[in-house]
Amino acid sequence: MTRDSFGRQARRILSTLVLLALSPALLSATWSVIAVDTRTGQVIIASATCVAQGRFAGFPAQGLMDIQAIVVPGVAVAAAQAAVDNTRENQRLIYRELKAGTPPD
Repeated sequence: MTRDSFGRQARRILSTLVLLALSPALLSATWSVIAVDTRTGQVIIASATCVAQGRFAGFPAQGLMDIQAIVVPGVAVAAAQAAVDNTRENQRLIYRELKAGTPPD
């Protein structure tokens, strides 16, 4: 192995190690989609998450749908994601405001 090829190999390995060190160890995210059928007025809410189902153990919820989707029939739907609280106060607040017709400012 020549000195030049050894240098390239060392830089490649070092670059790979730096990228691995800077990469997050654990990724987590939740995506929510709310769709409206303009012909029928039907509204659908769906989500996907990296949160494992086991993380809901001990939490007063059956799963993501139980804490994420907020539905006021005939009025509106919403998605609660970040910083979900065990008290569900955020979800109750959103439900009350949707029911009251508060605009989403």
